[in-house]
Amino acid sequence: EVRGAAHPNSGYRHEITHTLQMAEDLPNALQPILDGIPQAFDLTDELYLAPVFEGDVIPLIRSSHTFTEDGFYSATLALQGQMFSREGWSHPQGSNLVGWVKRAQNSPLVYLQPGDGPDTYANPHYRKLVENAIRWAASDGAKEWARSA
Repeated sequence: EVRGAAHPNSGYRHEITHTLQMAEDLPNALQPILDGIPQAFDLTDELYLAPVFEGDVIPLIRSSHTFTEDGFYSATLALQGQMFSREGWSHPQGSNLVGWVKRAQNSPLVYLQPGDGPDTYANPHYRKLVENAIRWAASDGAKEWARSA
């Protein structure tokens, strides 16, 4: 159950090579998160088909992967020993938003879905993105942004 509504178990997909596309219209206060990051770059990582409430966040990064049940496997079936199965599992289309920013009360929060394995952390663009996100979230400017709502 998610926000009071029934929702199927999330899907997963290992080792997907996809393109990450950075948001182009970020507010100035959020720009430091993407400083030095190309507008798009490829990454091989695990993806998840889970609820994303886009109306509650500021989009930061989108994936080129198609977020439909055909592109994922059931997490519950995997836990039951049926890896790479979607038998009897259905899931509504999901969001391709894999990075976002929001205020958590008076705190700045950056969410980055990638980060499952060594290939991801070997990518210099991803390492720079993680560094930028941490530095931004810890900055006085980010704290001021979060309190300004």
